[in-house]
Amino acid sequence: MSGTLSILGGVAGILFGGSGPVTLGGITFTDLEVPERIAWGGRQQLVIHRMPGGGRVIDSMGPDEKPLEWSAYFRGPSAAARARQIDNMRQAGKPVSLAWGSFSRQVIIASFECESANSGYLLPYRISCEVVQASPTGSGALGLLGSLGIDVSGALSAVSDVVSPILGPVSAALSTVQSVIPLASALTAGSSAFQGVQSALNGATSAVSIASGLADNGMGTIIANGNAAGNVLGATDAAGGISALLNAGTASGVLASVQQAAGYVGRMAANLTGASA
Repeated sequence: MSGTLSILGGVAGILFGGSGPVTLGGITFTDLEVPERIAWGGRQQLVIHRMPGGGRVIDSMGPDEKPLEWSAYFRGPSAAARARQIDNMRQAGKPVSLAWGSFSRQVIIASFECESANSGYLLPYRISCEVVQASPTGSGALGLLGSLGIDVSGALSAVSDVVSPILGPVSAALSTVQSVIPLASALTAGSSAFQGVQSALNGATSAVSIASGLADNGMGTIIANGNAAGNVLGATDAAGGISALLNAGTASGVLASVQQAAGYVGRMAANLTGASA
């Protein structure tokens, strides 16, 4: 099922232009979570004064952005948790950043609807956002918030690839970072939101460092045992060899996942440091 959905998500990206992930308040949508399209634009607010004889005087009152609306699917074991994060933003009613392709907007989530289906693995959702402020270039604070959201999602994806108790604290720390990013003021140096992101990211950095040490030690132990036994895996029979291979594969996967997450966390830390400069 998971492989089929991944393929469908890739096909959808090809068919509909796949301009990259959509980020809303630090939450990054990927695969089937990404909408086929997001229609943007709006109207110019006009006051029309109709004069005798058919003449008209038109006053332009400024742009009125249309709501940004789309529907797609949350998928995977974390689908319900991710949907709740979006709904929490809706309930808070605070401006958050929305970025897709080369566009970014500061928006308030006007409505969010989600349906529980397929044992919580595939959840259809619909969302509508009212635009507070447009940023056509996608640069500045909104762009950096989007970058942080993409990196934390990448780090979470990396540590979810392998099941290991070593990675549990890392996943929890990264989830904390993801939960505090959505505040629009998070990149205002000195603000409480900014300090919250810094604190959460420091916790993630520490968790990754500890996990890296544990994973490195685990791999070192497997190699040392093999050397002590006089062979590569330290096994004396076929069953022991299979078990040793599985252990070595798991240890190698954990180490690779931690290192990949460390790269994302390091880039987030550098970007946040740059934002405070």
